[in-house]
Amino acid sequence: MKRKVLWLLVAAFGLVIGIRAAFPSSVAFAESETTDMLSSTKDWVFQQNAGFAGFNDEREIEIIGVGENGGGGINSAVYTKRKYGSGKISFDFQLDFGPGVSKDDYQAGSEWLVSCFFGVLFMQNIEVKSPSASIGIPWDVPGGYPYMLCFDTETSGGEANRVKQLGLTLRRYKYGGSHDFTRWSTVEPTEETFVNSAGNEYESKIPDFYVPVTTDKIWDGNKHSVVLEWGNLSVENGDEKEAVKIEAWYDDVKVLTVIDEMPFKGESFGEEIDVDKRDKNGYIAVFAHHDKTSLSLENYGYKIRISAFTIEPGKDNEENGGNAPQPEEDASDKGCGCGGFVGFDGAICSVLLLLCASSIALVRVRKGGHRE
Repeated sequence: MKRKVLWLLVAAFGLVIGIRAAFPSSVAFAESETTDMLSSTKDWVFQQNAGFAGFNDEREIEIIGVGENGGGGINSAVYTKRKYGSGKISFDFQLDFGPGVSKDDYQAGSEWLVSCFFGVLFMQNIEVKSPSASIGIPWDVPGGYPYMLCFDTETSGGEANRVKQLGLTLRRYKYGGSHDFTRWSTVEPTEETFVNSAGNEYESKIPDFYVPVTTDKIWDGNKHSVVLEWGNLSVENGDEKEAVKIEAWYDDVKVLTVIDEMPFKGESFGEEIDVDKRDKNGYIAVFAHHDKTSLSLENYGYKIRISAFTIEPGKDNEENGGNAPQPEEDASDKGCGCGGFVGFDGAICSVLLLLCASSIALVRVRKGGHRE
């Protein structure tokens, strides 16, 4: 009897090893899956000043832009479930204009141009351990040089070329926060230095590839689709440069490629440092800044509605990014506690333990049901 039980255990162990070989890692399997970022409201935290930021009844992220002359409405939504080092984000957006608000005031060349921008931040705030809504504000939280793919009517210092570069833009904010950034515009880009409204200098660069996405293609009240993809380049892997590569599509047309070479010069606590954005993963956030509108919600500027928001994780998500599950999900992520297995491994571990327990019971019980 004991010999039969031994062979049963050997066969069970062989089955487990075979299954593990066929499905080597539940984590690796999950990497290839697309995540619906709007499937759970608890995966997001929001910050709202004047205006609104949150989920609406259609399970869209909704942000109402409201500000004041000389100030600004700052609203953000941060996806807290996980950090990403690379990936492919897809989403749709639509702008609904408030009563009495003309979309013409958001068009380049308008006499009453409203200064505002909104977009998606990624690879940001890499030093933040516990995400909060405040990390959606790039100039308030140090430690990450966040990138932002943004839709922009902000003229900053008012330089002649800067006023022309309104529309789809990629920004990379500086390490210590602040309003300083490097920007790549799809509209009449130049290689020069601008001065922002706070008197700080910032860089304008020409993208490696661009197709103009102008304000009339954004602030028109229609639904638009956006795809953003980013990942790492390495000479060791056969690439020509050490860089982060960022590409964007607008309404299914490729409109932007930026190859941002690494490392680049940054500053931390007054000391110049080399920064390599490929070292860490970062959180994803939706951000909106709006100026020069009424503080009354009955006369706000516009409402951003973001839907169909998904991410497909890339291959460059390092261990230091990790998962950041919500507290109520911790227990389910721990599996059976056997060797730290989770998910599929946890199920295998449970089956193996069940087989072991059953086999021990068979050894200890005689055919007639009496213990030996």
